[in-house]
Amino acid sequence: MLSKHISNQLKLLGLIILSLFLSLLLVLVSGFSGKSQEDDIVLGMSAAFTGASRSLGIELYRGSMAYIEDINRQGGINGKQIVIQAYDDGYNPTRAIKNTINLIENDDVFLLFDTGIDYTTNLINSQVVPSYNDTSLAAVSDYRALMDQYNPMPPKNFSSAEYKPLRYSFVSLEGFLNAKLLVVILQMMGDKVDKARLRQALEKVKNLDLGMGASHI
Repeated sequence: MLSKHISNQLKLLGLIILSLFLSLLLVLVSGFSGKSQEDDIVLGMSAAFTGASRSLGIELYRGSMAYIEDINRQGGINGKQIVIQAYDDGYNPTRAIKNTINLIENDDVFLLFDTGIDYTTNLINSQVVPSYNDTSLAAVSDYRALMDQYNPMPPKNFSSAEYKPLRYSFVSLEGFLNAKLLVVILQMMGDKVDKARLRQALEKVKNLDLGMGASHI
């Protein structure tokens, strides 16, 4: 009975993560007309890379890059590399808004990703992840293996000798799962990555196992 209860809890956890992430992407997709650049799929990120909350942005970025780096080394998405264009907002809402406008209007990013958006409105971000020590879950085992293999660093312009990256953390695991789900959605678009297909791919996601048990929507 206990094992069945735990299994149900993990499936519920996977559902929560998937539902929140898809809700986030649907809002972002409907909000602007970003497109993939010719050679790369550029994701826009505004988060805290400096200041008292810098670990949030740095570890979220590192976790995402662990998975993205692995995908890029395998050829990316239809030969295109996934790139994160990151800006520091110091966990300041005003700076976050300016960064977001810049990412959309000037950088022409494909979509916003891993943004520190808990202080904005009408956006949802996943905040629920399993323990990074629970290696009975395939997702966690993959996360730990790729974090050790690539040991991704924050963007060079945000690197600081004062900050020591964490080997594993809940925040970097969240970024890893976000990236894993995003890659699945990008792959579902087929041979052309564009905004129209992104929305269609999002709406097709019904049963998906990120390594924590299938989530049903």
